[in-house]
Amino acid sequence: MAIVTFWSECKKEIGQTSTAIAVATQMAIEHNYKILLISTYDTNEIDKAFWNDEKRNRGLKGIFENSKKVNIDSGIQGLTKVALSNKLTPNIITNYSKIVFKNNRLETLDGYTGKETDYETILSVYPEVILNASMYYDMVIVDLAREIDNPIIQKILETSNVIMYGLNQKMNTIDNFLNSDMQQKNNVIPYIGRYDKFSKYNSKNISRYLKTKKDINYLSYNTLYNEACEEGTVANLFLNLKQIKSEDKSLDILKESRKISESIIYKVQELELKI
Repeated sequence: MAIVTFWSECKKEIGQTSTAIAVATQMAIEHNYKILLISTYDTNEIDKAFWNDEKRNRGLKGIFENSKKVNIDSGIQGLTKVALSNKLTPNIITNYSKIVFKNNRLETLDGYTGKETDYETILSVYPEVILNASMYYDMVIVDLAREIDNPIIQKILETSNVIMYGLNQKMNTIDNFLNSDMQQKNNVIPYIGRYDKFSKYNSKNISRYLKTKKDINYLSYNTLYNEACEEGTVANLFLNLKQIKSEDKSLDILKESRKISESIIYKVQELELKI
């Protein structure tokens, strides 16, 4: 029903993909939503976060999911062929996705990994794929490429219900957001990726500078989580951490991703009431 897009005008690394992965995983575990996580990058970061080489060698079956038939041309490349044949429908998208948690609680759609000459064609079908996906899934979370002047990227932003705008803890990035059109939009939620709590540009200070009513959400750099993203064990990590009752520092990734998820859900509900 809702399209939530993670995006930034910042060209430097801000942990955008890892934040989108954490939020999608946490939301799938704690809420009864059907979620699709989509990448528009030429990267396999999302795929690598949920499936290691051993799991890939066994096929496309993850740890906790039901087995299902996946098309040979899976991901966005397979759906591009469907879209160009005018056969794209909301319920067909799940046939090209990979299951992380069963019952559609979390699925991923592989991004573009082919020849550079095909990129523009594949990028052009993303808006149609994302819009159709929003008719089948409760939450479509998009990890959007940071191509500011690309009209396709702008079209995806325009169709997004919520835009998660990534910041880092540098003054020029914060000023850029403060002076941008994004800061004026009601459906934009800023967040800080790869957060360092010892920086003077902390959540409270940035919130004061931007004159926001609430402290800006963030996702701290977490060694355990970043290793899981490299080893294909993010789903295991979140499920295991959920069982821990102590005040273990490793639980910060759960708490922080939960706060971001709650902000997204609240914003979606708020915007629906205004329609």
